[in-house]
Amino acid sequence: MSGRPRAFSARQSDHVPGPSLAACRAVRDQSALVLAAANTAASWARARRANWDGASNASSECESRIADCGHLVAERGHFAEAEGPAPVIPFQQTPSIPIDQTHLDVRPTARVPVDGSRRAAVTAGTAGRLASKRSRLARWLWLPSGSFAAVVLALGGTACAYWLRPPRSAATRPAVVNGERARPRPNAGGQQSTVAPPKPTGMMFVTSDPVGARVLVDGRPRGVTPITVTDLTPADHALVLDSPGGSVRRSVTIVANETARVAESIFAGWVSVLSPFEVAIAEGTRGIQLDDRNQAMLGPGPHELHIENRALGYEELRKVFVKPGEITALSIAPPRSTISVTATAPASVWVDGSRVGETPIAALPLELGTHDVVVRHAEHDERRFAVTATMKPILLNADFSKP
Repeated sequence: MSGRPRAFSARQSDHVPGPSLAACRAVRDQSALVLAAANTAASWARARRANWDGASNASSECESRIADCGHLVAERGHFAEAEGPAPVIPFQQTPSIPIDQTHLDVRPTARVPVDGSRRAAVTAGTAGRLASKRSRLARWLWLPSGSFAAVVLALGGTACAYWLRPPRSAATRPAVVNGERARPRPNAGGQQSTVAPPKPTGMMFVTSDPVGARVLVDGRPRGVTPITVTDLTPADHALVLDSPGGSVRRSVTIVANETARVAESIFAGWVSVLSPFEVAIAEGTRGIQLDDRNQAMLGPGPHELHIENRALGYEELRKVFVKPGEITALSIAPPRSTISVTATAPASVWVDGSRVGETPIAALPLELGTHDVVVRHAEHDERRFAVTATMKPILLNADFSKP
């Protein structure tokens, strides 16, 4: 059995429901013949289309010849295999082109005898296979067509939504501020909110003499001179230039989209001290000497001065701001002291030549310093006192019991 596979296959085919090998060969031969006939008819049609003269005659002749071929096929049931390639009909300027039927070899082939039960089985098997192939073909054709339909529907829906959308009114368009369009941003609730663009700002270009002064704008350090300070809101800003030689303070007005220029020279100024008594002045641990005009040279900017008179018990801290090249006056007005005067007999009291009242006198205000106090009795002599008023109250008693 293993040595004759063809014989074994032939015997097994009798038991398999379906067409035999001979029937398959016959179908293949018939397919080739039908293809050759179709090529011949197509060539003739192309030739006739190039020349439409005598179209009615050619049409009737073609119909007759096709009918003859149909009768032959109906009579014999199949085509025999054509010998050689299909003929090509040359183009001619004639009303009709004859077709030579000798090129169509329609010799009958031997039929394969099949009994009744075998024929029924073959017919049922073939019908089942055809139905299965038709179902798969339908599913294959539906998939791309369904995808294409889905794409068409999606594109159509987008186009409809665009064309049917009403135009935006001026109230719904985003606002444009200073050439910038407001951008929608999500808020805390997830909704879109329109945020206006940032407000315009200005700049400040600062130079100093000498250079390297520290620049502070509204108390915030910005660098050293020369410098351009950016992102300043349109308003008045406090500018301070601080250097070892002193500091300068100015108020600068900023205008939107413009640059304000500031040039300052940092050099010394003077402080003029006005005091009813001598004082000693110091700044920190450094003492400041006054000249014969009671003036002292200080660097520009703020200073905190310690003013003192130990003899009078006076001590005070004063703040002063010195401007470059200018004289700043510093007036000292210390608080007053008090004097209380009593006597062993009624008497009048005089202070620095002015009568202030009758004894007893309590807590009379008195300027700090040296004063002349006289206590006079009407019948007795007077008593004179030289007192120095300090931050401590003065207590004075005139005794007229002793000469």
